Amino acid sequence: MDHLEHSDVSRYLDAVAARFEGRGREAQLGRAPFVTISRESGALGRRLADAVIERLKARGGPLAHGWETFDRHLLAMLAGDPKLKFPLRELVGEEYHSRVYDYIHQLFTWSTPQDIVQKRVLHALISVAATGRVVIVGRAGALVTRGLKRGVHIRLVASTRTRVENVARRDHVSEEEALWRVRDLERSRLAFARKYLGHDLADPRHYDAVFNVDRVDLQDVAEWIVERVAALEALAQAPSQRAASSA
Repeated sequence: MDHLEHSDVSRYLDAVAARFEGRGREAQLGRAPFVTISRESGALGRRLADAVIERLKARGGPLAHGWETFDRHLLAMLAGDPKLKFPLRELVGEEYHSRVYDYIHQLFTWSTPQDIVQKRVLHALISVAATGRVVIVGRAGALVTRGLKRGVHIRLVASTRTRVENVARRDHVSEEEALWRVRDLERSRLAFARKYLGHDLADPRHYDAVFNVDRVDLQDVAEWIVERVAALEALAQAPSQRAASSA
């Protein structure tokens, strides 16, 4: 998987913007395709992101180049911002706390208010999506970027049993502990989307497709996503091709 390696978010965004220079109209923000992956806790969203990046590379041609993954590394950059003080564990884990908890947390840790941190994350996410060629995992990406036209929005679901087994295996914990983690994180993600975006994250109408990973192989899902990305890429290039043919 391609990960972000720049020392801060602004330098990353500058680098991505520069990547599009000299590519005509496609260089405009909001024209290049991107992917968002929403998932129930334990439904293997990051594994799907890996599969999408691998298939894009295997496809070859111009579409294969320049793709990144918005994940823990970009959030780590935000957590390292000297203007923010917030636990990386909570930022990466997509934890959302009640207003009372957040207030008490600030008193004892001198941390930045949760609202400020989350709004900074959402702003970074929109900026990254606008540059295109990025796979966004979680963070209610489909809701945050709904104003952009070139997104492929996917949600993964699975049975509780499958998700508990996945989390227990990934985190090396008992199934009892994994069940608690699955339920707690799902509650937190739903609360985050309601609080900051005013929508139900689980509503299938927010997505191009919802896949049950108990029934559909992730590689097949990745192939479906890549085909959709290719179609959006063709749409982005169409104006430039028409302009060239009329010149």
